[in-house]
Amino acid sequence: ANIAYTDCVAPAFVNGWARFQRPIDDGPNPSYQYAMPGGRMRFQSNAPVVTIPLRYNGLITRTDARNFIGHVYVNGSYLQDFQSPAAVNVVNQTNLVLNMGSSASRLYELVLPYADGVEFGGVIVDSAYTVTAASARTGRLMVCLGDSISQGFLHRD
Repeated sequence: ANIAYTDCVAPAFVNGWARFQRPIDDGPNPSYQYAMPGGRMRFQSNAPVVTIPLRYNGLITRTDARNFIGHVYVNGSYLQDFQSPAAVNVVNQTNLVLNMGSSASRLYELVLPYADGVEFGGVIVDSAYTVTAASARTGRLMVCLGDSISQGFLHRD
């Protein structure tokens, strides 16, 4: 309940994992439908070490535009990237461990890669620390109608 999902469609929860599904299926394979470009998971924590379970679901099989690099921001500044530990179409689970070295309240934002099927498994911190909801994002809101598929980037005759 303390995780905000922004810049994406609302996830479905499959066996405890937040799975993202784009509203447009670009077929014919298990395409990029289960990739959520730029989707963000946002939360606050005062823990010195934050662990984020990630599951690569193997539902992306195409490699023609694969970008498997995601990013982590803390308090609005870039901290590090993360990437799929395996080839496409391989189910793999890993933990993203963020060791900040000291206890302080921080805003964490995990930005999903453009074209990889990454599922979010929540946030794990030591019981002495908390995970709380992030404040709402501010600034302008942009609404996109369509994407590279509907614009013709992958136009098929």
